[in-house]
Amino acid sequence: MAHPCTLALIAFIFSILAINSAAASDSAQSACFDQLRVEQARIERVSDGDTLVLSDQRRVRLIGINTAELNARNKQLRAAAQTATDVLSSLLPAGEVVNLYIGDESHDRHGRVLAHVVRQRDGLAVATALLQQGMALQSAVAPNTRCAREFAEAERVAERADTGQWNNLRQYHKRASDLSGAERGFWLVSGRVSKINKHKRYTEVYLDGNLRLLIRPKLAAQLQPARLQNKTIEVRGWLNNRNKKALLWLQHESNLRELDRE
Repeated sequence: MAHPCTLALIAFIFSILAINSAAASDSAQSACFDQLRVEQARIERVSDGDTLVLSDQRRVRLIGINTAELNARNKQLRAAAQTATDVLSSLLPAGEVVNLYIGDESHDRHGRVLAHVVRQRDGLAVATALLQQGMALQSAVAPNTRCAREFAEAERVAERADTGQWNNLRQYHKRASDLSGAERGFWLVSGRVSKINKHKRYTEVYLDGNLRLLIRPKLAAQLQPARLQNKTIEVRGWLNNRNKKALLWLQHESNLRELDRE
């Protein structure tokens, strides 16, 4: 009998064929990135679930999503990372021709190209496909947030259906009250809004008195954080710390969910 992990991987890969046309249709309808600069490229290989290498040796980081790391802190996330890598490799095999829609911010601090990647032969938006299959989490990082709302909805569909790797990806969830301040990397954190302070350069929102969430003025004007007082919310992004207190900059409204509404 085949190992359960092998059977799960086969099921994931076969599911790609069933949703490819739907994902392509969704991307064509939304066209959230169609005003970005576009260039043609050819795939050499996939590095992990959200990073690939082109034939000219440039590395590309997919905009708007985050997948588990191959060297993740626990076995479940490492398994999720390998499955996401395998699925992305099946979507973008060596030699596949793609269109790169280069982000408003074109490179990250590691020198990788930041882009939306679309298969040229059928218009499949790769990030959307990964989200719909439960292989990735939506993660809006300013200023490359053109598709944040569409990506959040694609993720929500997979979450409601418990599609793909949601049991493993839940490893990213933490309660704000449980944060030690030593956490780093990408997390989804939930807690009650216990205090809100407005400053000139940012609005400061505390979750369970233990996570310091910072919101820049433009985004704060959209969100109106004062209405969140005493509500339970979930935020996502890359954790840091200051004075041994967990800190997270909110990058976009789609990175915040009001759990009291759900």
